[in-house]
Amino acid sequence: MSSLNSYKSIVKEAGIFSGVQIILVLVGLIRNMIIAKFLGVEAIGVLGILQNAIGVFIAMFSLGFPVLLVRSFAVEENAKTYKHQKIIKNALLFFGILGSILFYLIVPNFSNEIFNHDKYDWILKCVAIVILFKQITSINTAVLQGKQQLNTLAKVNVSASVLGLIIAIPLYYFYNLQGVICGFVIMYLTETIVSSFTIKKTSQKSNIKISIKDYLSILKESFLIGYGNVLALLSQFAIIFYITANFGSLETGLY
Repeated sequence: MSSLNSYKSIVKEAGIFSGVQIILVLVGLIRNMIIAKFLGVEAIGVLGILQNAIGVFIAMFSLGFPVLLVRSFAVEENAKTYKHQKIIKNALLFFGILGSILFYLIVPNFSNEIFNHDKYDWILKCVAIVILFKQITSINTAVLQGKQQLNTLAKVNVSASVLGLIIAIPLYYFYNLQGVICGFVIMYLTETIVSSFTIKKTSQKSNIKISIKDYLSILKESFLIGYGNVLALLSQFAIIFYITANFGSLETGLY
């Protein structure tokens, strides 16, 4: 009987996950169709470059921390897991701030190489804050995953995606490329706000002592988990970078 319940649970979770992924793909498709209609395929190329550039930085500065956080919430909570969770949350916020600052200071200098045009450096500066938004969201979603609140997580993902699109559509229409950039930032900000409101505040011990050695141990473990994802995103970004540098944003949008 227990095995039957396990199978039912697995099927239910798989169904929820598949349904959410389908909706997210549809929302992304609608977003791209609207942008292409109002602004042209080149704007799709700009959006694709932004998503990949930001994705590489998010992967670099989150590594395997979200996976470790999910694990820590999935086990029985005690003094050790509280400490573990606090270390990972602090690390994610620290690296989120650091990633945003470094992106803002470094990446816009390569605007000409990334977009094949130097007038887009302001775009890269505007979207730097997205890295921090994504780190905060990853903390919230990791808590929901670890606590097996999959229905809530599905609602968060779907509602944030749909709400972000609804807010962004007028921006695309009235502000053209600037609207695309604002919509890109709003998409991640909406995820952060919706997921933050969903998480119930829990009282945790504030007198937990954490040493540098604790942080280094977690950092080593997270690096071993996350470096493969970083390499995959770097290879994808390299392809888009090559197409843009040699052929332009229009061809990137078609790709």
